[in-house]
Amino acid sequence: LTVIGTALFDTSPFKNVIVNGLVLASDGKKMSKRLKNYPDPELVINAHGADALRMYLINSPVVRAEELRFREEGVKDVVRDVFLPWYNAYRFLVQVVKQYEEETSTKMQCEMKFVKSDNTMDQWIQAAAAGLLAFVKKEMEAYRLYTVVPRLVRFMEDLTNWYVKMNRKRLKGGQGKEEASQSIQVLFKVLMELTRAMAPFTPMLCETIYLNLRFLLPEEQRHASVHFTPMPLAAEEALDARMEEKVRRMQVLIEKGRNARDKRGISLRIPIRKVTVICPNPEVLSDLGSLQTYILEELNVRELEVTQEEGDLVSRSAAPDNQILGKRLGKAFRPVSVAIKELTNDQLIQYEKEGKLEVAGELLSGDDLKVSRAFNGDTTHIQAETYEDCLALFNMEMDDELRREGLAREVVARVQALRKKGGLQVADLVEIWYECADENLVATMTELMPKIVETTRVELMPLAKRPQGLEELVQGDEEVGGAAIKLVLTKAVLHCSPAACAGLCGDFDALVQAVRQREADKGLEKEGSLTVAVAGKDVTLTLNTHVFLSTAALLRASQ
Repeated sequence: LTVIGTALFDTSPFKNVIVNGLVLASDGKKMSKRLKNYPDPELVINAHGADALRMYLINSPVVRAEELRFREEGVKDVVRDVFLPWYNAYRFLVQVVKQYEEETSTKMQCEMKFVKSDNTMDQWIQAAAAGLLAFVKKEMEAYRLYTVVPRLVRFMEDLTNWYVKMNRKRLKGGQGKEEASQSIQVLFKVLMELTRAMAPFTPMLCETIYLNLRFLLPEEQRHASVHFTPMPLAAEEALDARMEEKVRRMQVLIEKGRNARDKRGISLRIPIRKVTVICPNPEVLSDLGSLQTYILEELNVRELEVTQEEGDLVSRSAAPDNQILGKRLGKAFRPVSVAIKELTNDQLIQYEKEGKLEVAGELLSGDDLKVSRAFNGDTTHIQAETYEDCLALFNMEMDDELRREGLAREVVARVQALRKKGGLQVADLVEIWYECADENLVATMTELMPKIVETTRVELMPLAKRPQGLEELVQGDEEVGGAAIKLVLTKAVLHCSPAACAGLCGDFDALVQAVRQREADKGLEKEGSLTVAVAGKDVTLTLNTHVFLSTAALLRASQ
């Protein structure tokens, strides 16, 4: 073909040639039916899905015309690292849309356009998605399929472990209906763009997701299949490299904070008092300061301080970039290397400010030196972490107040785990009961109950106060801070106040029976009252006056 094409048209007969490598067994030998040294492809597909196998091969050396030692574990890793986070983000979106529609009695409607938002994380995830789309288009045009998956995995990390996690309360309506609607639209747009862009790589998963999400679009924008939709293009107004860098700096600090906790053996549920970031770059400090709310929440820290003033807390040391200087200086590299390691802290500060320094007769600048920082202070309660040109100091000193708050968070975590164990959905209302002989833990729960309720949505009550006849959903014997505690979740029912209802109906037992025919749900909170028939007579009850959604609310009103 090359000869014919050149002879007839003076050009090559092709623009790109795709050459695949060989797929070998895991031991490096050729796959053989006789040796049975490879897993049955049909069993692999049945176990992990055809999309996972396809993605595994696309991300392997075989698409670069190199050999691949096939490992079924690699296919499983694709499911774990890519598909599960992707599907969980999709499932969470479906849950919050359903919750929003139930609470507002309105149909959620989304569009495939840039969502203007003042929220930093909204801007960031749309910028990250636009960057991903631009990258996929560029790499696909160059036939570099193998570069797509690593970038996709990184984006999945950003979407699920950063955007969704940091906006969970907002997505669920914790900051109001408008904020919930805006964040849902952002998450929808990003997921839909991702689904359409990845359809050529993972056609079946993308089809499943698209066929459900399309109903949030206006009817004229819906297609019968994701494969009928055009390849999405990166929105110019969404691209924002500065925003991506800003959030990246926050992510690095948060990761360093988690590492610091691990080194000291302090759980993320226990708050720490303060983190101080020392950095000569004012832009870095400004970025971190503007994202302070997220940093405090993610690191569970009380205070963030950013400063350029390092006093005598920081010492610097330097090492040469062997590759750059070795190539440039040749034989002169050795004496320069020795002199670099003897540079003082003041000399390195001068190098950072001026961007150059003369060492052993050679002018060094740019990336010639690798400057590192160390903490000079007392490390009894301070865990120091260095990164890039920053030094982060985490104050790990504990007191009773911090420990008590940690215990309260542990209780919340146990309750949430029980909800998951019982297969409960977000909208399912429950009552929570506890039995604990540890006076310190009970006192802590009582003191911090308002914080606990922010997550559990209902006050925890002593098991001894549990009324008869409540349907038990799940229970568990747990340990919190070394103390044993029994937790029981029962189905929420409506509770009537005998005193408040005395003038409404002569037969209180019949009234209770009639009220309990109504499910305890969030719809009642919106309505504010309900009407029941007792002995042929309609009785109207007002929420939080005559009828209550929990035993705790009833007892509080009766005091």
